[in-house]
Amino acid sequence: MCIAQFAFGQQRTITGEVTDASSGEQLIGASIFETGTDVGVSTDLEGAFSINVSENATSLTVSYTGY
Repeated sequence: MCIAQFAFGQQRTITGEVTDASSGEQLIGASIFETGTDVGVSTDLEGAFSINVSENATSLTVSYTGY
């Protein structure tokens, strides 16, 4: 599950939190990438992230070891 908030300009800043869909537990160290690029970040100790992506970005890829 990913909750995101968008801000528009030449780049978008997307913020959110990555959690386990069944337990609601925050996922620490999950990787979030702008799909098709090498722009990426990891979630913090609370499962939160903030990533700057291109204005025309259409999706994010989220991965987590063990899922």
